[in-house]
Amino acid sequence: MHHGVWTAEELEIILFGSGFPDRILKGSVPPEAWRLFDYDLFHARNALMGGYLDRHVMNREHILEEKGEVVELEDDERNVEISFSENGYVKTIELLETDDRIFIPWLHNQIKNPVLGAGQRLRVLLRARDAEDLKQRFRMDLEQVRELKQKAESGKDVFCIMVPGDFKRIETDPYADLAEKYDHWKLKECSPTRNTMTHGMYIPLIPVISCA
Repeated sequence: MHHGVWTAEELEIILFGSGFPDRILKGSVPPEAWRLFDYDLFHARNALMGGYLDRHVMNREHILEEKGEVVELEDDERNVEISFSENGYVKTIELLETDDRIFIPWLHNQIKNPVLGAGQRLRVLLRARDAEDLKQRFRMDLEQVRELKQKAESGKDVFCIMVPGDFKRIETDPYADLAEKYDHWKLKECSPTRNTMTHGMYIPLIPVISCA
């Protein structure tokens, strides 16, 4: 859509998530107007990041046994329902097929990938911040996900926060830091295994999807 630049799902994020969608679609703000430019860039990055997640969960993956390679076949898509809410900037993905499942991708620190089954919804808070912005606002974003999780009508929903690869360049473990400072973010300590956070040995309350 929009001259082939944006997908329908990405365009939905821009139209409903941004206060000035026409400005983003036209690309009319020069970098010199850095506050306006940064605002538009944040919403454009969220749209691209959300679209990246959509394409990954929609496309079925097939393993070539003889080569051990994972491939995606054209037009072989899962039956999923994808929606976006500007209230919290949340993307919701629901798997409709009863005999299928989705592994939630790109989880930070190689924790074991939760599986989304039929009738479950993956609710993802999109936060396309750079590394410095994440340092300042990560706790606030996690608090928002925690509040959404507490208010959820269904206990089956899986809540995550999605951030760019800049998250990997933050020097200290954000979860460990939160566990030390805030009682309600105390994390469950566990034995160091491949299914836990490698350096903090914590199981996160809210998984982080960190795409490239």
